Amino acid sequence: ATLADAESGAAAVDFPALAAFGPASTDATAPFQASYSYSGSPAEPGTVTVHGRNGAGLDATSSLDVKADGTAPSGGSISYAGGYSATGSVAISVDAGTDGESGLALGGATSERSTAPLAYGGCGTYGSWDAVTSPDTLPDGVCARYRYRVSDRVGNETVYTSSSVVRYDSTPPTGPTLTLTESSPFEHVSGSTLFYNPQGSNAGSFTVHAATTDGESGIAHVDFPAVFGGDAQTVSSSPYDASYSWTAAAGASGAQAVEAWNGAGSSSSSSFTVTPDTTAPAGGSVDYPEGYATLPVTIATDPGSDSGSGLDAASAELEGRTAPLTGSGCGAWGAWHTVTSPDTPAEGTCAQYRYRVSDDVGNETVYASAHVVRADATAPTVSLDDPGANLRSAVTLTASADDTGAGVESVRFEIAPAGSGSWAPIDTDSSAPYTAALDTTSLADGLYDLRAVARDAAGNVTTSDPVAGRRVDNTPPAVSLGDPGSIVSGTVALSATADDLGGSGVASVRYEISPAGMATWSTVPTSWDTSGSGDGLYDVRAVATD
Repeated sequence: ATLADAESGAAAVDFPALAAFGPASTDATAPFQASYSYSGSPAEPGTVTVHGRNGAGLDATSSLDVKADGTAPSGGSISYAGGYSATGSVAISVDAGTDGESGLALGGATSERSTAPLAYGGCGTYGSWDAVTSPDTLPDGVCARYRYRVSDRVGNETVYTSSSVVRYDSTPPTGPTLTLTESSPFEHVSGSTLFYNPQGSNAGSFTVHAATTDGESGIAHVDFPAVFGGDAQTVSSSPYDASYSWTAAAGASGAQAVEAWNGAGSSSSSSFTVTPDTTAPAGGSVDYPEGYATLPVTIATDPGSDSGSGLDAASAELEGRTAPLTGSGCGAWGAWHTVTSPDTPAEGTCAQYRYRVSDDVGNETVYASAHVVRADATAPTVSLDDPGANLRSAVTLTASADDTGAGVESVRFEIAPAGSGSWAPIDTDSSAPYTAALDTTSLADGLYDLRAVARDAAGNVTTSDPVAGRRVDNTPPAVSLGDPGSIVSGTVALSATADDLGGSGVASVRYEISPAGMATWSTVPTSWDTSGSGDGLYDVRAVATD
């Protein structure tokens, strides 16, 4: 209590007794005060009087009400926007209400928040209440609810609540990861690209699957684009699939965006691409021999390349057709049929080949060649004429060769030391009659084998039986004339000694005479009748031939 007196001064203050709160008391020293206490719910004392006295004994009074207050504040509220928050910032509006008795306590109001994990759009277990201020900033991936605690001056408390729940998810969905599945031979998927072949009577369909998740607000829906016109789709539950169909009239091309949306309104997108492909592979070839060929025939192929959907390696097919070989021409061609390389067409036929290659959406290229193979597996016939047992100087060799198919291309003449098998070429003749000139002077004297090798236009080769053991002899025999005497008359018997020194042997000895020193030789018999030669000087000689 406050007591003042400017004359005799403040002497004391008398405080009354309050039932169940404490006895009466007097305080003679400023500050003037008394302490009371209570427990439970004592009766309300009501109005009580406090007396103040000065030094002169004069008295002054003042009254106060001591009242019971067990009623908390009321009429207040807390409000905020429920649902998904776009920013995570929550504005909280509060109203403390009123307290008709002790009144609202100064600083006795607190806003509080409790959060729970946000999982696939639902809220987990809420945690403790913590004081916050408005606007409140939420962490990512939570549910939040708020309350407002208000006290009066004697500690009565009211908690204002709201049923609203704030959800905050700042993370967009994963992906979406796109998987394309085709169902037509005129379609091909390569990664995230669908190639399709819109021509002729072609048609097809394919499916796009979007794999996406959102562990907080969950996937609300996946939006698939319009690709071929009027086929946009929104899918709200897993699996997130969309099917598309096309005909030859389709012309869609380029990137197509698929968007996945979560419950908080965030999205992520991925694209797939549709690419029309009406261009067949190019740049390949098929190649094989032209004209007569030995069997089997090797066919070289090159599939080329494809700048669109790519080559379909499994589609590559080598085909052949045949016709009868009639002389140097070909008869009527048969149907194309599948073959493999190397191929063996029947003897006596013409053959052609082509190579069929498709890309992965059915565009086909047929590589062809103007070449015509003529199948001839029959070797020519050949025989070498015997040039004689003994050979010298220049010898003409002759051979006979024939071929009923491709025809004789050449005959090669060869020689080898007798029995050695070491054949060396002499010469080659490409037209009948087949001949070769053998210069024996380039060879050592001795025995030799000879043969002819015939080749036809198809490459078939035949070797003749050898003409064996023919002697090359370019060394003349030695001969010595017996002296018939310096003077001869009548019939003279001429004689000579001759030796071929291991060569082909002495074939004959001839006797010749010539007027002395004239070298005009004439043959005379072994028994020379000198009477026919006239008197005079003569030279006589013997000539040996092997």
